[in-house]
Amino acid sequence: MNYINCVIPVRGNSSEVKNKNFKKIDGTSLIERNIFTLKKSKIVSNIIVTSEDSRFERICDLHKVHFVKRPQKLSSNSIMPDKAVSHALNIFYKKNKTTEFSAFTQCTSPFLNYNDVIKSFEKVQKYKFDCLFTSYKSNKFIWRQSENNLMKAINHNKNFRLGRQYIKKLEVIENGALYIFKTKKFLNLSHRFFGKIGTYLMPEIRSIDINSQNDLKIANSISKKVKNEK
Repeated sequence: MNYINCVIPVRGNSSEVKNKNFKKIDGTSLIERNIFTLKKSKIVSNIIVTSEDSRFERICDLHKVHFVKRPQKLSSNSIMPDKAVSHALNIFYKKNKTTEFSAFTQCTSPFLNYNDVIKSFEKVQKYKFDCLFTSYKSNKFIWRQSENNLMKAINHNKNFRLGRQYIKKLEVIENGALYIFKTKKFLNLSHRFFGKIGTYLMPEIRSIDINSQNDLKIANSISKKVKNEK
């Protein structure tokens, strides 16, 4: 059986929702939900939490997962998680065996479940992807604002309108829950997308990403419904 190592990048100084990663859904904090999901998948050999906040180190000790202290220069709002994940993996792999594939999750996507993790990795192996991201299917009409506030149709012909069911090409929205990638290439680039890129589809109802108080309220309100979703 093949295994992956997975990083959870979290910050203590979240801006829109203070202490966001400690917020609870169904009585369990976002960071702990993520840890439990990865452990339950059985294919994650090591879980590595990276943060500038020492409060997460205590949680890691409690749940027997690894903690890497993130430098302050990698902890601002302007820094994408790729850099922090690369830093954590470089430190971890200095003392531990490197797996062919590594991953990172974002615990602000609370409805990622262990089957998503398993099936995502199975898909990577089956189709020989270099990297994969989780997403949900979209058949909505997409427009983009261009110069002078004019709108341009992106995925449809504005002059010949059909129902959404006639949008034939698969279009997906990245949901931020899970990313899997070839370890060595990722560490070389410090970027999650390269080579042959695949996706694993999750239901839209389980693809919420918590970035505001309203998102948190919605997540709590639908959590019981989501438990029955595959």
